[in-house]
Amino acid sequence: MTENNSQRRSSVALETGLLALVMGGLVWVAAPDVNEAHYLVKARHFWDRSYCPTDIFTNSHETHWAFYITHGWLFPLLGYELGTWVGRLASWLVIAWGIVVLSRVFWNGMGIAILVGGLTVMLNESLNLAGEWFVGGVEGKCYAYGFGFAAIAFWFRGRFPLTWILLGLACAFHIVVGIWLTSAMVFAWWVARWLPAPPDAEECVPASSRPFLRWFPAACLSLLFFAVGFWPAIMQNADASREVIVQAAKAQSLWRLAHHQLATEFHRWFLFLPLVVIWLFLARSNWQSRNHHLARFNLVVLGSLLIALGGLVLSLLASFSNGPASDLSALLLTLYWFRLADVLIPLGCVINAGIFFSALPKEMGAGRFAVVLATVGCLGGMAWNLYQGQWDVRSGSARQTVMLPQDPAQQQREMEAEKNWIRTCLWIRANTPPDATFITPLNQQTFKWYAHRAEVASRKDMPQNATSILPWLKRLKVLFSIGPELENSMELSMQDQVAWEYRPLLFEGELPFSADYVVLEQRWVDEFLRYQPLPENLKQVYPERGARKSTFAVFQQSDFVD
Repeated sequence: MTENNSQRRSSVALETGLLALVMGGLVWVAAPDVNEAHYLVKARHFWDRSYCPTDIFTNSHETHWAFYITHGWLFPLLGYELGTWVGRLASWLVIAWGIVVLSRVFWNGMGIAILVGGLTVMLNESLNLAGEWFVGGVEGKCYAYGFGFAAIAFWFRGRFPLTWILLGLACAFHIVVGIWLTSAMVFAWWVARWLPAPPDAEECVPASSRPFLRWFPAACLSLLFFAVGFWPAIMQNADASREVIVQAAKAQSLWRLAHHQLATEFHRWFLFLPLVVIWLFLARSNWQSRNHHLARFNLVVLGSLLIALGGLVLSLLASFSNGPASDLSALLLTLYWFRLADVLIPLGCVINAGIFFSALPKEMGAGRFAVVLATVGCLGGMAWNLYQGQWDVRSGSARQTVMLPQDPAQQQREMEAEKNWIRTCLWIRANTPPDATFITPLNQQTFKWYAHRAEVASRKDMPQNATSILPWLKRLKVLFSIGPELENSMELSMQDQVAWEYRPLLFEGELPFSADYVVLEQRWVDEFLRYQPLPENLKQVYPERGARKSTFAVFQQSDFVD
């Protein structure tokens, strides 16, 4: 029996909530997760200019207006922990809603979307190519994917004004994701024109039957949302020369974010390519079903794959050519050409697999077996993630920075080191001026999150505009001797690491930027003091004299100059 509108909306709402819980169970980790200590700090500064007022990252160009406007006010009001969970839940609900309405295009039954979403998250987490994810910590791209999924669904249903508005929202929250989704859908629409359509296809309704007043406001609203994402992105380099823009783009795509943008640096082809082959096999097998919606959806997935192939060509040019071709390729690679395929290929596999198994004869029991297997997989994934959370209670950012070793004694030391890091940051927040600036250890990414103080430079917090990227690079080079065309300090010997980690101490006031304090690992302090006394311009303020040693030490300085 067909559901009426009220029942259908209640069913969609219930399924959306359940799917959000399932996705949360699959990716849950203590805050801050990867990128949350990056984007949420920036969002807070958007609303509160007194927060980290001297930090090179927080004071750089603000690109994601929609995300900052909708989330930045949460953190002064609720604090980072609660505000982050509010944002996570909101983003999970938007993504879940997008997957539910898309799944309802293919299946009317309650619960199928939960399996589709859960399996897609698991495949994306395990078999991605460029390290791209769409469910996890809260950031703008999460909303963009949710609105994009819903836009695809409403396009299939012939609700074009709502499709435009949703694509506009996707562009507002993340212009790169929004534009790539729109491009893939335009490609699918163009190719689908040459496919035989069933007589009841909604696209066959003449355009003249749709009132102009229904289309025009939606188009204007969509353009407005698009402008919210496009304008700050296009203006971020308005004050930069071509040479500066190219240098910054190379630093981003060929060094700092090469693991997301440069295909020659990817190491997961052996996982991703089989997934592509599976999708191609399933899509070809389902072609005979004459499912018009599925054919167009597969064209959208194909569009994302063609975009990724374009990124592969650009990667080869950037890696193995010289001159203008290399410069232009590096610049274009900053558009994350592999981001959409990392999400749509897993989603395409799951949806096509569902259609494939549901088309098999019921006597075979394959459809029922697939549902049971998918359910067990989702429950197992949630159980495994919760088990990991009990075993490793650190935040997602801390897990990314240092993976726990196998030895239990070393595991305990790493856990204690993270606790000491948080204690150090909280002491700094309580005992230093709000406008103080710190030199911090290289391999951390949560100083501003816990200490609420500015950093001279953080490797994680790369600005997005070219005129800020180059000074940021210079600071990293001076402090840690890392950057494009330089070796990564983590690949060098322990002796060299000691020298680089202690570079702030060795400069004795000759740094070309101001810093009020220096935070260093205590083991490096002990190593340094074995060979020479502490420079006179540095005074240890934490741990205080007579207190038990911590993993980290804080020094106040008096001679650093601009």
